[in-house]
Parts: sequence; structure tokens; C-alpha cells
Amino acid sequence: MRTEFPLTAIIKKFEGKTQPQDEEMLQKWLDADKGNADVLADLRTIWDDVQAKSSSVNPDVEHYWAIMQRHIDARTQTPNIIEPRRRLKLKTYLLNAAVITGLLLGGSLLAWMVFSPRNGSEAVTLTYSALTGKSKFVLPDSTVVWLNSNSRIAYTSDKERRVKLEGEAFFSVTHTGEPFVVSAGNLNVTVHGTEFNVDAYADCATTTVSLYEGSVSMQIVSGDTPSENVFLKPGEEGCFDKESGTLSIEEADVELAKAWTGDKLKVNRKNLRQVCSYLSEWYDVDITIDPATPNDQSYTFTIDGQSLDEVMAILKGISSIDYAYTDTNSITITPISTH
Repeated sequence: MRTEFPLTAIIKKFEGKTQPQDEEMLQKWLDADKGNADVLADLRTIWDDVQAKSSSVNPDVEHYWAIMQRHIDARTQTPNIIEPRRRLKLKTYLLNAAVITGLLLGGSLLAWMVFSPRNGSEAVTLTYSALTGKSKFVLPDSTVVWLNSNSRIAYTSDKERRVKLEGEAFFSVTHTGEPFVVSAGNLNVTVHGTEFNVDAYADCATTTVSLYEGSVSMQIVSGDTPSENVFLKPGEEGCFDKESGTLSIEEADVELAKAWTGDKLKVNRKNLRQVCSYLSEWYDVDITIDPATPNDQSYTFTIDGQSLDEVMAILKGISSIDYAYTDTNSITITPISTH
């Protein structure tokens, strides 16, 4: 019996984020073939080397698939060694993927490609992970995806295009006539030609879908019977509460939801509390505002490489506020007394 290659569990191990189920999956894979321990050691070496030496690139997936397919075809032409070839082929995939990874890994993006042969009945799965920062790439169907830090997707194209998401991603989906479905835990998001953001980090109590353009429907898939589809309109957010299993829809600042994908942060006529929401998202910091702090001033500015300290100093200089760091990832804003 073939043991599936535990890509996600391996990445988590290299990141130091494995859970007991990940360790169990890894151990089953290692026990299935003595050669897998060598594969894991090779990947560890490659991972460390690429992390140290990589530079930013935008992977041309189809180009590298063509190269990899030629290598696979060259290894799989003799029909009388099917069972040995399966074990050898896994090693071949990994060695070729390791070389390609060295080309595709840029700063925070790891683009792993684990393929099944294209024989007309088996789908192709591509798995991408953003390790330490946001990354942009293009799927084979021309859909553009921004992947946020500590996030990953697995993309499969067969009768429908399906993406399994862990973390946060912004999608600009290309219409091909095939359904495009994003699975985030117990929530499915079906696309009807659109741009939208999905925030589905595992340690958050909610999964939030923010619709920027087009149309999407949301469906809860936990339990025996999936829920009815709930549609979003542009400018709305759908929030799935993981504990209660309920969906809620409300109007929201969808520009804020996608702000993390840009190279610059543009804030236009926002009050202090709205500004702090943008800064919290942009700098990944918790900001608490004293209720007595005035909120009647409007701000318009663009952040282009400035540090959080620089921005906070500017806000303090033009407003009646003060701020203090309470720990390494938290700021408290208070009003300046006029007495």
C-alpha cells in the first residue's frame, strides 16, 4: 500500500511547528520505506541551503512542470518494473523538486511541486508555502494568488479547480468555465469570477472572507449535511465562527482586508481607530486605544518603507495622543492631557 508523501507535515517539521498528528504522519511515511529517511535528510539539507541563499523570483510553473515531466518520462518507460519504479519515482520526484525548489524559493516563498503522472485520470497537485513574509505567484490557470506569512495552499485541477488553504490568501481568479473552490477548514468558498481575501489561520476563532470584486458563495461543510450557500456582495465580509459553526455577513472595509498584499499602504481620510486597524494589519502588531482618545481627526498618508516607530512618531506629532510599547508586539495609545 502506497503511503502519501507528507509534504505539509515535513514543512511544519522544518519550521518547528509540528503537532502530534503531523509527527504520526511523518513516522508512518518513514516506516513505509527505509529510503524515506534519506529523502528527509536530503530535503533538510536543501531547505537550510535555500533558506540561506535564495532570492525573490516569480515561478513559471508550467515551464518547470515541462522540465520535470521530461525527467519523469525518461525514468518510466520500462513496463516490467512497476513496483520498484514506484519507490524510485518518489525519490526522482523529490530530487527534481529539490533542484526546482532552489530556483523557485524567493525570500519567503517555498513552491513545492508534488505531481501525479498526467495520464488523463489523475489530478496534479501543487503546494505553495509562504514562510516569513507575503508572496505572489500565478497558478497554471492564470489565477493570481497572494499568500501571507505562515500560510500555505494546495492547488488541484481536475473537474474543478480546488485550493486547500491554511492561513491567509488573496485571490484574483481567472474565469475558465471550471468551478474554483477554496477549502478553509469546515468552510468552502465557491468563486463566481472575483477578487477576494480569505483569513483562515488555524489559531483564530473565525474564518473571514472579504469580497473585493465579483461574487462568492460560502458553505459550511462540517457535519453530515452541508449548509445552504450564502452569497457575498462586493464590500461585504462573511465571518464563520468555528466554535458555534455559524455564518454572519456584514459590510466591511475590504480595502483593509487586502492591504497586506500591496508594496505600499495607502490610507485615505480615515479616523484614528481606522488608521490603527490598518497599522495593526500592516505591521502585525496589536494596538489598543484608550476610549478617551479623540477620534474626530481625519488622516491621509502613504507608508512606503517607513518603520512603525516613524509612523507612530508622526501621528503623535500631529495629534493629541501619546503611545507606549507594552511588549514586543503591542502598543497602547492614550490621549495627551491638556491640563
